[in-house]
Amino acid sequence: MKFVSVLAPAKRAVLVILTLLAAGLAAWAAGGVTAALMGLAAGPAGVSLGLIAGLVMLPFWIVGVCVVGGPLWLALHMNGRRDRNTALIFGGLIGAFGGPAVLIVMMGLGGAPVDPAVLLLAPPAAIGGAMAGYAIWRLGYEGERA
Repeated sequence: MKFVSVLAPAKRAVLVILTLLAAGLAAWAAGGVTAALMGLAAGPAGVSLGLIAGLVMLPFWIVGVCVVGGPLWLALHMNGRRDRNTALIFGGLIGAFGGPAVLIVMMGLGGAPVDPAVLLLAPPAAIGGAMAGYAIWRLGYEGERA
């Protein structure tokens, strides 16, 4: 199986960043709906705080995708796991576990009690992770069949 490199490296890097940003925005939108629903108990302030927190977390999400997703992608690539379904599954798993894990660690470091409702953010994070996995698969292996 060959690695498809059609675009110049600089253009390809910009395309990867824009794709990850789009996946992050989709995860933020899904997470924003979840955070807004969680914030309904706190009123309008809780809803807006959930949406703002999602925007603040977006750059960290993109860095996390690169720091965790990059080495995982390399390991999968080296082991011959280059199909679309593997990219979707592993992207979704990283999102589902990584998103809430980061929030739980951040809450613990801040001395705040960990809210179990953070686990409600796992499904939207899984959606964003699966989208990122698909985007990376599509950019890296667009000429191969899954």
